[in-house]
Amino acid sequence: MYGAFCTSGTTIVAIAMTTPPPPYSITHALQGHGGAVRAIADVHGTVVTGAMDAAVLCWDLATSTPVQSIYEHSHWVTAIVSLNAAHESLLSSVGFATGGMDTHVRVFTRASDAQFACVAVLQGHTSGVISLSWLQTDTTSLLLSGSWDGTCRGWDVATQTCRFVLPDHENGVCVLGLPNGVVITGSTGKQQGNQVVDARIRMWHQVSPSAYELTRTLTDHQGPVRQLVQVDAIGFASCSNDGSIKVRAADDGAVLATCQHPLNHEGKPGFVLGLAYLPHSQHLVSASEDCTARVWRLDGTLVQTIDHPSGLWCVVALPGGAFATGAEDKQVRVFSSSPSHLNDALEAALAAQVAEAHVQAARGPSAVEIEKLPAYEQRARQVGKSDGMVQMFRRDNVAWACQWSAVSATWVDIGQVTGTGSGGVVDGDAYDMVIPVEIETPSGVKKLYEGYL
Repeated sequence: MYGAFCTSGTTIVAIAMTTPPPPYSITHALQGHGGAVRAIADVHGTVVTGAMDAAVLCWDLATSTPVQSIYEHSHWVTAIVSLNAAHESLLSSVGFATGGMDTHVRVFTRASDAQFACVAVLQGHTSGVISLSWLQTDTTSLLLSGSWDGTCRGWDVATQTCRFVLPDHENGVCVLGLPNGVVITGSTGKQQGNQVVDARIRMWHQVSPSAYELTRTLTDHQGPVRQLVQVDAIGFASCSNDGSIKVRAADDGAVLATCQHPLNHEGKPGFVLGLAYLPHSQHLVSASEDCTARVWRLDGTLVQTIDHPSGLWCVVALPGGAFATGAEDKQVRVFSSSPSHLNDALEAALAAQVAEAHVQAARGPSAVEIEKLPAYEQRARQVGKSDGMVQMFRRDNVAWACQWSAVSATWVDIGQVTGTGSGGVVDGDAYDMVIPVEIETPSGVKKLYEGYL
C-alpha cells in the first residue's frame, strides 16, 4: 500500500504506508564484549559484532554464544559490513569487512574450517574508519569507507587498491553507495566554540572510472550526520545528532518525510547514532543515545519505542524482519515481531535492567567517588584542557561541576551533580561518564547533562 505522495524535482515518489508489524520484543541478549558495541552485521545468519574492546565476535543465535573471537584489531572496531554478492562470488566465500580506529579496513572470508580469516588489509586512511558500504552497479563493485580524516575512499578489494578519494569533508564521514551509481557522504561537521556546525550530506556522480564529481550538497540537518542507509524503491535515509531521520529521494536527496525523536525534559533531542531499513516490513529503526530503539513508518510515523538500559550506538536489520541493537552496556540485543520468537524471560530481564538504570541514574556519586575528586577550593591550580571542558570538584562533601572558560581562564560553576550515568555522548563527543547537574535559571531549576572524561 502506498500513500503520502511527495514530489522530488520532476519525479513523484510514493512513500510506503505499510501496516505496522506486531510489537517487537527481545529474543536474544548477546553478552561477551568488554566494551561498548559499535558495529553489527548479518553474514548469512551469523551475527558479527565489533566493539570498543577491539574485538570482533561471531555469534550463533541458536545458543546466544560467540563461535569465533577475532582479535586482529589494535583499536576500537567501529564499522562492519557483510560482503555483497559480487564479492562473495569474486572471493568464493561469504565474509565481511571491518573498519576501526586503527585506520585500517580489513576483509575477512570464511575458510574451510568455517572460521573467518583476514584476507586483505586496506591501508590509506590517516584516522579512524567509521563507516563502510558497497557501491554496486553493472560496471562497478567497490567498497566505500568513511573516516575521521575527512575522506571517503573507494576500494577495489580484488587488487587491494584505492580507486578514488573524495576529500574535504568536515571531520567524520559516513558513506553509502546507491544502485544508480551515486555515492552519498555525510559529515559530522566542525567544532565552533561549543557548537557543531556545517554538517553536510554530499552527492557524487561518476565522471570517469577513478573520478567522482560533487553534484549536490545538502545542509538540512542541524547536527552531525551519523549514518546513511538505502531505502528500497525510494532512495535513502539519513540520521543525525539533531534527533531526526530524513527519508530522501535518490535523484536529488530531497526530503520526503522526517522522523523526529521526541525532545527530552531539557528540550533537546536524543542523538540518533544508528539507523537500519527493514525491507521485510518497509520500516526504519533508529538507535539513539537516549537509550531507545524506535521503529518508524517511512512517512515519519512512530510505531514503537523500545527502552534500553544504556545508550545505543548501532542497529542492523536481520533476516525475517528482525533487528539487532548494539549498546553502551556492551550487549547486543535481538528483537523480532514474530509471535513464535517471544521470550518472556528476556523481556522481563530487559524491563528490570531499564528500571535499575533509571534508579542508578538518579543517584548522586558515592562518598568514595566524591572523596577522590579534586578540592573545589584548589580549582585555580588546575587549568582546563580546552574551552568548555567540564570538570567535577569536591565541594562541601558533594560533587560540583564546573566548566572551563578559556577567555577568562577560570572555572565557571555549573551546579551540583545530582546523578550518574554509565557513559554516553554530549554534543557529538563520547565521554566515559555523562553527569546530570542542576542549575538555577530565571524559570526555575533545570537539569542539564554534561560530559565528563
